Amino acid sequence: MSVCVHQTVYSRGVKTYSRLCSSLSLSSPYFKPVLRNGPYSRSSDGLYICKVCNKSFGDNFNLMMHYRTHTGERPHVCNECGKCFTQFSNLKTHALVHTGERPHLCKECGRSFRRAAHLQKHAVLHTGQRPHVCTVCSKTFVCLTDLKNHTFIHTVDRPHECELCAKTFATPARLRRHRYTHKSSA
Repeated sequence: MSVCVHQTVYSRGVKTYSRLCSSLSLSSPYFKPVLRNGPYSRSSDGLYICKVCNKSFGDNFNLMMHYRTHTGERPHVCNECGKCFTQFSNLKTHALVHTGERPHLCKECGRSFRRAAHLQKHAVLHTGQRPHVCTVCSKTFVCLTDLKNHTFIHTVDRPHECELCAKTFATPARLRRHRYTHKSSA
């Protein structure tokens, strides 16, 4: 179901960004039946429960930020590329893409990151710990995401085929990465 017919599409290079019009907000008539007494209810333990999907939050601010996923409201727009965000803090972090600034520096190796969370994830590399273990081949990984990506190599279903060499892959991302091998050998 389409919530809003007003849509603006921004194009910059290869990427295209699309955002719902900023007139769509929590006060939109589309949400009035849901919002008669506010976009949430309160649970007995004080949590804020989203009336649309029943997800719970510890405070009203986080609920309202979440609620924008239902409304499509993304009021913070990048002046450089038109990409839209639900929170101003995410726009500020995104702006670093255009400036090239990477303010979070690893003291161990000097590598820098745009986000503090990415630095924290990187810092685990320097501890030597690899707590995530593949149950099929026992290979270990620093982070859970890497383990999840690895498990695809054990998958029988490999529906993504390279049109140049017929090699197959479990995910579209693996196929895209593989295609670069043809570009370097050409």
